[in-house]
Amino acid sequence: MKRLFLCAWLAGAAACVGDSTITPTDGGNDAIAEAAPSDGSSDAGADASATFKITVATKLTSPAQGGVTIAPQGTSCGTGCYVYPAGTSVTVTGAPIGQSIFQSWLGACQGFTNTCQFTVTKDATVTGWFRPQLNYMFVSSKKYAVSTLGMGGTLKTADDACDALAQAASLTGATGTYRAWLGTTTKSAPTRFVNVRGWIRVDGKPFGDVTTDFGGKGDGSYTGYPKNLYYPPRLDENGNDLVADADTKVAAGQLDTGETNSNCTDWTSTAGIAYAGNLTEGVGRWAGDFDSVSCSASARIYCFENVYNASVTVPAPTFHMAFITVGTYTPSTLLAADTLCQNEAKAASVSTWNLFKALVSTSSQSAFARLGTLGPGPFQRPDGVEIAATAADLGPGMVTAPIDVTITKAYVEGAGVWTGGGATPNAVAMTAQDACGNWAATSGNGVSGSASTTKPKFYNSNTSACTMAQRLYCVQP
Repeated sequence: MKRLFLCAWLAGAAACVGDSTITPTDGGNDAIAEAAPSDGSSDAGADASATFKITVATKLTSPAQGGVTIAPQGTSCGTGCYVYPAGTSVTVTGAPIGQSIFQSWLGACQGFTNTCQFTVTKDATVTGWFRPQLNYMFVSSKKYAVSTLGMGGTLKTADDACDALAQAASLTGATGTYRAWLGTTTKSAPTRFVNVRGWIRVDGKPFGDVTTDFGGKGDGSYTGYPKNLYYPPRLDENGNDLVADADTKVAAGQLDTGETNSNCTDWTSTAGIAYAGNLTEGVGRWAGDFDSVSCSASARIYCFENVYNASVTVPAPTFHMAFITVGTYTPSTLLAADTLCQNEAKAASVSTWNLFKALVSTSSQSAFARLGTLGPGPFQRPDGVEIAATAADLGPGMVTAPIDVTITKAYVEGAGVWTGGGATPNAVAMTAQDACGNWAATSGNGVSGSASTTKPKFYNSNTSACTMAQRLYCVQP
């Protein structure tokens, strides 16, 4: 038996990709499969002298680690590749490392137990998928009739929908382990999750640790809630990023502090509206009351695993830092904007405080150009969350998380931010007036962004009077 360990930090990265169509002999309910001929013919008459390649690989949801063993050991044809005579019975076993968990098989094997046996009849790939002991959360790929989510007086219809999606995506083989993030008049969404903590997206990026921190307390005590959220939901159960979808609303039926409100009479009526969150948004607005869906319409829902009780954390930032100011800026001079950024960084004892600049454009220079020569990245918030992997991503405004965290790690919900516009940070302001007279005028209106979102409107959202005091984005080149 040869043990092969393939470990990667990037979440969801498969080491190998197979092109085989594999049918489990038992319909996929356990981990026993047979590699079938690609031409649809029976393998009964397969040439006994033929040989085929079996490739073993791992898929890792960060920060999980694991490996795959294969027995008997065939003739090596490269890393993770083995040659076997036709008809050989092969067994592969998934072996988690440390606190990781075996999740499921992909490719020539299907199922959720960590051992799989199959007969070699063609070239095939077997991938073992490993995950950390943290809960998954995702946005449903499907939309559901809002008025049917509470049929029977419970949320079982919605919860069952989440379970079905998770199983189809090979996230779990169990039933009853997922719940929809929906509230009723008797139980708010945050209080549906008891004795569990620690949620990640299906790509392994941290979403939030404690429901009361990222979802609101849900019991009427508004002060201080919600507190934080790391990466916005954005991904469906299959890992597809929905940020560019035409409809990014998600039914939630709650206030941003978690209290149930406007939920189509507990998800049973076609009359009225339900409050909706937005899958592209950060703290508060991802499931808050800043948008709505009709009770007679269909909408996506959020699905949360309800199994594990382990804290999710984010490593401290190590590269370029970006934050939103605590203080505000009224257009006056560019120097004043940069000074606000530098003073806040200095007060927080950031050694490179003098390098920070405000992310604002003028009619002759883009915000990106103002930053000067930039290193390779990544760009991170003070809480360690990455907003852009490279400078090439930051310039076009391809942010992966909102810039809604101050230098002191406080989370800001829905703040307006002076930017001067241009469609993205690497574009100049359309006119000098868009930048409030290139930051020297207090008359007319200028362009500002929204700190809650990861869409392009994070930089160009609306116009505000140039007499208004608003926050700034600050970036360390």
